[in-house]
Amino acid sequence: MCGDSCALRTLPEERAASDGEEEEAADGAHDTAQFHLLGVSRSSFGSRKDSGIRSRRSSIQAQIAALNGMKSGDLLTHRMSGYYTSSHSSLMEPTNLDMMQMVLDEADQLDQQEPEQLLAKQLVQRKLSDLQLVRCVQQMSSHSNYFINPPIDRLTLFYRNPEFERQYRLQHARRHHAAANALSLPKYNTLVDTVVASLVFALLAGALAATLPAEAGWCATAAIGAAWLALVQAVMWFRLAAGVSRDEREPFARAYCWLTGWYPFHAIGASLLALPAALVFAAWPCAVWRAGAADCSRAVEQYLLALLVGLVHFCNFTQLNCWLKSALASAAALAAVLLAALAGCECATLPVADLAAAVAAAVTLVWILNREFEISYRLGFCVNLMAARDKAEVQRLKHQADSLLHNIIPEHVADVLKTKAKYSENHHDVAVVFASIINFNDLYDETYHGGKEYLRVLNEIIGDMDDLLKKYPSVEKIKTIGSTYMAVSGLNPSQRRHTDPPDRHLIELMEFAVDLQQTVDAFNVSLFEFAMELRIGYNIGDVTSGVIGTTKLYFDIWGDTVNMASRMDSTGVPGRIQTTQRCAQLLAHRFQFERRGEVYVKGKDLVVTYFLKSDGPGGAVS
Repeated sequence: MCGDSCALRTLPEERAASDGEEEEAADGAHDTAQFHLLGVSRSSFGSRKDSGIRSRRSSIQAQIAALNGMKSGDLLTHRMSGYYTSSHSSLMEPTNLDMMQMVLDEADQLDQQEPEQLLAKQLVQRKLSDLQLVRCVQQMSSHSNYFINPPIDRLTLFYRNPEFERQYRLQHARRHHAAANALSLPKYNTLVDTVVASLVFALLAGALAATLPAEAGWCATAAIGAAWLALVQAVMWFRLAAGVSRDEREPFARAYCWLTGWYPFHAIGASLLALPAALVFAAWPCAVWRAGAADCSRAVEQYLLALLVGLVHFCNFTQLNCWLKSALASAAALAAVLLAALAGCECATLPVADLAAAVAAAVTLVWILNREFEISYRLGFCVNLMAARDKAEVQRLKHQADSLLHNIIPEHVADVLKTKAKYSENHHDVAVVFASIINFNDLYDETYHGGKEYLRVLNEIIGDMDDLLKKYPSVEKIKTIGSTYMAVSGLNPSQRRHTDPPDRHLIELMEFAVDLQQTVDAFNVSLFEFAMELRIGYNIGDVTSGVIGTTKLYFDIWGDTVNMASRMDSTGVPGRIQTTQRCAQLLAHRFQFERRGEVYVKGKDLVVTYFLKSDGPGGAVS
């Protein structure tokens, strides 16, 4: 009559008998309040009497599902994820229970109504996720000091790992041909850098043309630079917009691949990078320098501004090596100072000292920026490379885990278990086969190396049988029982829906049984003075398949059809495939059968059976 309240008092009273009633009763009441916050009953958390029929695990699953905001059917997603992460931890392990208790303590302080309780549950879920994420990050010790101590030489800015440096230079060219379209890719970065260079070049050309009288040399430099920029951009736009094939066998693609190599790319980039500075230096001998003092002062101001813009432009093209860009900037600055000091200009207002100071500051800024750009670009590449390697390793482990899982459970069953907590299904017109090596016990001798050598022989022949599964996609191996091989076909509903004819799986299993005989015959050739004898039973009917257990999951099939297939094996004849009359009738259009007669079958009395005679259509079976 007391209902849940009695159940809630049960655990504290039992603990009070050993550890003190008052203290444990208080702890029990506190724990009960925490479980009440989750909307579950404490009595069901550790009891098998949940609704009278549900097991203790089902009760615990309900608590965890409520804690994580999931439906009960979604819980196996966490459990199955262990196969993909190589982690067999559970939310009910002591360490995770401590995490759960900590966040429950925080949520318990929210003395709120029902809508707020939902918010508290979401808080619990988020806290658990965050704590799990922190643990995962802490376990990645190999990357913990990546940004503090980057894998780059402080002096040369090259990778300490020569393989990284080689990959960096090799991928630099390959990423120009990436099929993906992302603005972060080099093929777009280079185009943006080229557009920026064109804008700077046009800005300086317009400013110099408006300030200084144009001469033939300067006009020629401007024309050549504009033509070179236009040509480079035209090639890049054509490569991006025209959909040119990346096949290196084509002439344009082969030429583009060579141009985007490490050294050609740096040579072309250096020429584009130096165009604005070259345009400024080409304006040096203009006649305005020999004009009056007022005009000369204005020209000097405009010219120095243009020179500084040309120097700062050496920070462009972030994919170029920083030492190349900084060296070009230093050479341009030194040339400007030497020209100002040694050119012997008639204008007396040219400030050589101020020019040197301004140029030195600009070059220092260029060196610092180029170094930081180089470090960030190389770190970004290294992060991507390591992420790609980690992703490949995760994919490899996932495929390995999938392979191991599919060796235990059929693939279509594993897909169902990822979304549901259990699996069981009824199947109609399924074929089952039992194949027994009936004289293996005559070969086995435990006194010789403890029988290990004979088990090796058995493993080899079972392995040869397993290799046949690749030939028949609808056939699933269920298990081996001693020296008996059990297989079935027709368990995958989606595969059967797309199979023509519908009974193809029945035919495949019979062909599989014939191949089993041939496999044993071929194996006997390698045995001396002994020949293994294979006896096979085949049956068609309805079965029930399911997964049993919570650890070491076990997939099997049940039903009278399975029992009859086993009886067809146990009552069969060595070297022959025995089946029932119904099976012979269903497969008469594809195989020939001969009547054996009535055979006593345990639990079935006398049953008419048939032997497979040969491949090919047979007559009516009676």
